[in-house]
Amino acid sequence: MMRLTRRGLLAGGTVATLLGARKPRAAELARLMPLTPPRPAPDIVFHTADGAAKRITDYAGKPVLVNLWATWCPPCVAELPSLAAFARTLAPDGIRVLPVSADRGGAKTVEAFYAAHAIATAVEETVFHRQQFLAATAEPACNIQMRCYRTAVDCRLHDIRGGWAAAQDATSYVASVALARELRSAGSNGIVYASARHRGGECLAAFFPDVVARCVQTQHFIYHWDGQRIAQVMKVSEMPRP
Repeated sequence: MMRLTRRGLLAGGTVATLLGARKPRAAELARLMPLTPPRPAPDIVFHTADGAAKRITDYAGKPVLVNLWATWCPPCVAELPSLAAFARTLAPDGIRVLPVSADRGGAKTVEAFYAAHAIATAVEETVFHRQQFLAATAEPACNIQMRCYRTAVDCRLHDIRGGWAAAQDATSYVASVALARELRSAGSNGIVYASARHRGGECLAAFFPDVVARCVQTQHFIYHWDGQRIAQVMKVSEMPRP
């Protein structure tokens, strides 16, 4: 196993992550109605991070809070640190918090929480990946609303800046995924690495939600996709009114 230096570079520091998001509309909230009378939950099958198959009925007779989420749902991702803290609060009372991802990519899709040390880096990283998606799906010109979430990380992280070139290849994630899985299985909290899209920028991948503080929404942006690339990034600000 390769030896890495553990450094708390971002300990107590501020990091930012940009995700598309919006507040739920009142009409959408009005459609959320509790089941009356309550009905048993469907006996769905899901898999744990280590690949073990589980069923909802495995928790029959036990108090369980099931949270359905996905990486493409920005509010879902933003609430994960709070959900982890909530789970610790409920644990002494025997209540289990069960987050179930709806992502189709399996465990590899949800193994890390990515963020940048600076907003400029978060912008460049998300512009690159959003461009890849929009080009692959041949999307017409459009504007995309983006939100910046501020959080903090206070723990020791593996630092691969300045080395491990294969794990920081800008065109392939094969080596980086293998390294991340090795470190995570060994108990690492996550890694700090150089941004591949923003020269001088720094990013982190946190392997566990409880090492990330609660996320707070900050700045709003609009990414303008012209049909070929994201040509403009515009910052949204509120106009003062009397």
